[in-house]
Amino acid sequence: MREIDKKLPSWNYQGQELALWHRDQHINDRGVFMDTQLAEAAVTAVEISAEGSGKTNAKTHGKRSADGNTA
Repeated sequence: MREIDKKLPSWNYQGQELALWHRDQHINDRGVFMDTQLAEAAVTAVEISAEGSGKTNAKTHGKRSADGNTA
């Protein structure tokens, strides 16, 4: 590995740019936290709201868009 490192150009990712790249890689490795329990509760709330509103449409088969309007 050291031989490869010696042969790589020295202008590639130095200083702040290298630090930014390392931070970006750390974020990518860690991933993004998703609160699945909250997401499931939100879907349930939308379904309950759609059922209670009585504004479903036969064309949409009761499905609604994210803003609550019929799709």
